[in-house]
Order: sequence, then structure tokens, then C-alpha cells
Amino acid sequence: MIDLLDYMVGNGQLYELVNTWGSSEICQTHTEPRNVFYHVKNSQWEELWSDDVFIYRGTDCSPGNAELYMLSEDNHYGSAWVPRWFEIGQTFKRTATVIWRRKDNGAAVPGKPTGVAVTYIRLERVYSQLTFQSGIQLQDVAELHAYVDDGGKPASSPWEKYFYARGFGLVGFEDMYGTFKSWIAQKFSSQVMPPRVREVLPWLAPLQRRWPKM
Repeated sequence: MIDLLDYMVGNGQLYELVNTWGSSEICQTHTEPRNVFYHVKNSQWEELWSDDVFIYRGTDCSPGNAELYMLSEDNHYGSAWVPRWFEIGQTFKRTATVIWRRKDNGAAVPGKPTGVAVTYIRLERVYSQLTFQSGIQLQDVAELHAYVDDGGKPASSPWEKYFYARGFGLVGFEDMYGTFKSWIAQKFSSQVMPPRVREVLPWLAPLQRRWPKM
């Protein structure tokens, strides 16, 4: 059993993710009090936090099209995304309400109604060392697979794959239903690359009443 927080929370290291769509992002983990952390990609971000049992996800403002989505569960802001302590081969069922909003004013996105998404996540393996397409080798990399629901059980093949490295955070992603794949391509020092600055969404703060109460 491993503590996934050790893999998902980076130490502030700056690095580049490149992808099959021909673009790239400079990434960094930002940490805040009360076990809150952000995966920052250029200026966009994914908001997460943890307690002793789960790692939760709140808002992800990186999908594009000037939109974001928020997760909730049992009428609380945020949803348990993965168990904090996980065994290889273990699967966790997630039931999150997904809410799409415009970034500029928080209005609902037409054509994307609020709905409940039932998915599953599994810890597939932990690598002592993994080499990425760029040739970069990282130590201690956890590979997680997400599955859509198929009649009350995980589908036979994964929907998404995630790679988290100790000291970095998210260093690779694969959309198994599409053509998008990203991987770490470069590492930077703070002398070469300035820290990332998160975009600000003034209307969001009153809604971020993280669950469990923090």
C-alpha cells in the first residue's frame, strides 16, 4: 500500500509537458495550508486537497473553451477522487456531480447540463523508474487508470491513464478514447523558468467550501 499524496503533490519543480496535439504546458505544483494543492499548467489549474482517507478534486479550469468544471458529492463542494492509501490492483468507485461553468462569470454552459458521473479508478502499478518518450527517466512513478461505468462495474478497458511522479505530480496523461497524450519533456530550475501564476476567478472563492470541512 502506498500513500498517493507522495506522488500527486510535487515539490514545486518546474517542468514541461508536451502532447500529441503539438502544444506544450509548463507545469508546477502549488501547495497551500490545510492540505490544498494545485496542479498548475501554464496559468490554468486543477484544485485538489486531502485528508487521511481521500484525495479530493474540486475545480478544473483547464478543459479549454473558456470553460471549467466543478465536482460535488452529497451536496458538498468537491468529490473523493481517489483513496489516499491505495494498493496495486485496488479499484475505487467514484460518484461525482459534474457542473460546467463559464470562466468569466460562472454561468452555466449551454448544452452541458449538470449530471452525475459514475467512474472508477485503479492503481495499476508503481515504477521504481520509468522512461518517457522524451528520454527523461523519473524515479517512483505511479500509474492510475480510470474507467467508465458499464452496468455497475468498470468497463473492460480504461478511459484515461495518469502518471504521477514523486517530487513532480502529474507527468503524463493518456485519453484512451481519443488521440490526446502528454508526457514530460523538460525539467527547469527556477533560475531558468519563473514560477507559474494561477489565473484568478473572482466569482469562484465563495463556492470553494471544501468537503470535508477544512
